[in-house]
Amino acid sequence: MNFAAARRPSISRGYEQTPQSLALYRIAFALWTLFVLGPTRMGVGQVSGDYGDMPAGFYFPPLGPGMLLHGWPSTEVMLVMEVALTAGLFLVLIGLWTRAASIAVGLLGLSLSSLVFAGGKIDHTILWVVVLPLVMSSTSWGDTWSVDAARKRRNPKSATTQIQIIAAALGVMFAAAGAIKALTGWLDPTTSSILGWSYAQDVQVGIAINSTPGASFLPDAFFAGLDYVTILFEVGFLLAVLRRQWLIPYLVFACIFHLSAGASGFPGFVDIGIVYLLFLRLDRTAEHMAPMLDWLQRQPGLVLGATGLIFVAYSSSALVVGQPITVIGVLRRMGVPDFALWLIPLAAVAWVALRRRGEPRDSNGNQIPAWMLAVGVVVLATQLAATVRISEPYPSLAGPLFMGNFDDGDEIHVARQSFTVNGEPISGGDLLGLSPAAAVQLGSTRFPAPILDRNGDVLMKPTRAQVLAAQYHQFSGEHLDARSEEVSPEEYDWLRARAQDAGFACDEGCEIAVAWDRVDVDRKTGRVLAEKPVRQWVLTVR
Repeated sequence: MNFAAARRPSISRGYEQTPQSLALYRIAFALWTLFVLGPTRMGVGQVSGDYGDMPAGFYFPPLGPGMLLHGWPSTEVMLVMEVALTAGLFLVLIGLWTRAASIAVGLLGLSLSSLVFAGGKIDHTILWVVVLPLVMSSTSWGDTWSVDAARKRRNPKSATTQIQIIAAALGVMFAAAGAIKALTGWLDPTTSSILGWSYAQDVQVGIAINSTPGASFLPDAFFAGLDYVTILFEVGFLLAVLRRQWLIPYLVFACIFHLSAGASGFPGFVDIGIVYLLFLRLDRTAEHMAPMLDWLQRQPGLVLGATGLIFVAYSSSALVVGQPITVIGVLRRMGVPDFALWLIPLAAVAWVALRRRGEPRDSNGNQIPAWMLAVGVVVLATQLAATVRISEPYPSLAGPLFMGNFDDGDEIHVARQSFTVNGEPISGGDLLGLSPAAAVQLGSTRFPAPILDRNGDVLMKPTRAQVLAAQYHQFSGEHLDARSEEVSPEEYDWLRARAQDAGFACDEGCEIAVAWDRVDVDRKTGRVLAEKPVRQWVLTVR
């Protein structure tokens, strides 16, 4: 390959990507998704392991295609979908039937994520698990350094429109998250939604509330200012994507923002880092790797054989341990926080931003087309209207929306769920057979939290926005329905079996109770000021 002739000379050539850069990004995308993070909550053994035998009474599909089902598919069906998704990512990695594999990854990601979300938790997964591979399937990202290229002579082309679509989707996603915050109480200068959410997250996932170092001497304006910075950052994305020359430096700020959020105890959302890397031209890196990649392309048999063995080992080990073995999993076992992975995309985008200084400007493909911007604005307005009036639709780019404000300026008022079996405490994870975080989401979906006002009292007639905010990250239509204390015999027997598995004496007729307490927290020190029971279910079969 005459690499020098094929690459574009200017690094500032808008959103256009050369075939070599696209090919290297395809490889990076598959490696990151498979081996660094794993298919987000959808790897081999994850969905099927969490929800495989769960009764239909715990199935809460989002407002979307999942509502066509009346319960979870069988364990075997979900496992086949997980294996197929993993196989599709391996095919994308080596570039075999790349277009079909990319489409399959997107459709399987759409289907599996709808099942994950039916467990009560909407995640930031649609953009990179569904939208990105589906959009990139129409590019030539599989026509260079791939088995496809070795099998048949290709004429790869650069890509601009598809990358602009991903950029517009990124802007809409963040703008929706920022706008919904502004509409639901984040702009009150006398309070801090970030401070309130930090305690709400701790209480909601079952972590003991600890004092926040430094909070006692930091002024209230500091925390209120963080609310404004967050909203400006998220809404600002929609402006930054209008031109690639604005987006690259903005991505440096974005990586620092995510890194800081993770260090502060908020979700780091490391997954989205792979989307940021799409907007970096990898031509110089590809030039250095060209000899090795050219050699691999001439050895399709070796590539296919090695990939098959790695796929079998990867899937088998995931079935044994219940999740794929990934870099992020290893880091967690070593006690290294997840957000540390943000250092990788931060270094990459910072390096590109510095290299761009002094480069000639070429406007070709640099600006998002007017029609695409118009579509993005319509999608944004529609999503906001649907979210506030009904619930967050599916599939939604935005993912979990930190709606509402738990801070009244003096105290933080949050709710905490607890479970007991015959009066003895049992963790939600043991009772529901899930990870602690997933158990909290499903438990608070099936037995919803009371809706508290700014004084910490239970609201009798809450607004729709207050109902949605009280659901934390849970925004499917089914979550708006009131759940009674009645459970089906199937649900009761399933919960009783889980309690017995956890070592509790829970024969037929044992009492399983779910309670919610109001927890008042001092906003400056994190000290619990008061706890008050506000709702309880005693689970019986009627």
